[in-house]
Amino acid sequence: MNSSQRHFLLMQRLFACCVLLSVCTTLRAAEHQDQVLHTHVESANVEVDLFIPKESHPVRGLLVHAAHYQVKTTGRWPTLCRELGFAHLVTKINLKLNNRPARLRDGMNAALQRFAEQTGMEELTHVPRVGVGMSAGGMCIPMLIEEPEKLLTNAVSCSWVTDPEKIGPDRAAIPEMYVIGAVPDAFKMLPAIDDHYVPAIKSGYPWALGLQHGC
Repeated sequence: MNSSQRHFLLMQRLFACCVLLSVCTTLRAAEHQDQVLHTHVESANVEVDLFIPKESHPVRGLLVHAAHYQVKTTGRWPTLCRELGFAHLVTKINLKLNNRPARLRDGMNAALQRFAEQTGMEELTHVPRVGVGMSAGGMCIPMLIEEPEKLLTNAVSCSWVTDPEKIGPDRAAIPEMYVIGAVPDAFKMLPAIDDHYVPAIKSGYPWALGLQHGC
């Protein structure tokens, strides 16, 4: 067998392997379907929805929206979850209740335990988390920061900048992204830039700040 024949045979084998790998990947994807799970945690009075894309088996992380975001299976957040292998968790609470971040956290953890038992996906209770939100959704920061070992980052629009002195250096070392816009003066958000954000940057914390155009 000359070198041309050996090369041709090698290419045939590589092509066959690629076809086999593609078929196996397709079959594995076909084993799973998108799932949207729901539960009500009575002890915290919190509604919890969880979207698990068919691509997220196993789940590698949680994208967490606090307070009244509608869970979806299409759009930017579900697409991001599909690409990262994440699941999307959304909590809902009566905004008139007291101690809301703690209630949301308790509701989330109780719901994740239920969902893990329901699906057999035990990783749901311990995968890392990313907090995102807008306005009242900014509660994802106090909601998630109490479990810093699981928190990757927070990215929040139209929210107060956290006081780094209050949360301490370990938690302040968690990356934060604040986008301030809409009517920030009504909530006295702008002074927090000088009071909290600037000191955090001077201390070397990995925080970022954005201002909505025109605000």
